[in-house]
Amino acid sequence: MLYHRIIEIKPGHVAKAMEFGPKFMELAKKILGENYKGMQFLTKVHGNLGWLMWKWEHESMDQDMANQMQLNQSDEWQAMIDEFAPHVTNAHDHVWVQVAEVS
Repeated sequence: MLYHRIIEIKPGHVAKAMEFGPKFMELAKKILGENYKGMQFLTKVHGNLGWLMWKWEHESMDQDMANQMQLNQSDEWQAMIDEFAPHVTNAHDHVWVQVAEVS
């Protein structure tokens, strides 16, 4: 299952928010250990540029939920969220999951 977390960044905050992309991935790798299966960090390049996206994949929603629980129990993860939060709009923070594919 593919997951995409898409976040809208406040105007004037994109450059600072971009610094967090790799930091979140490195911290997730540290916290999750063997359960970390890799992530990608993307930004929009046309139109409204205030959007960032993290992309990852798990075999099941259960594994994703277990990873999220492990991350949320980490004080270090919570501290990074608190540091990142002032750059994010309250209106747009979504996680999308792949539900079908036709090859």
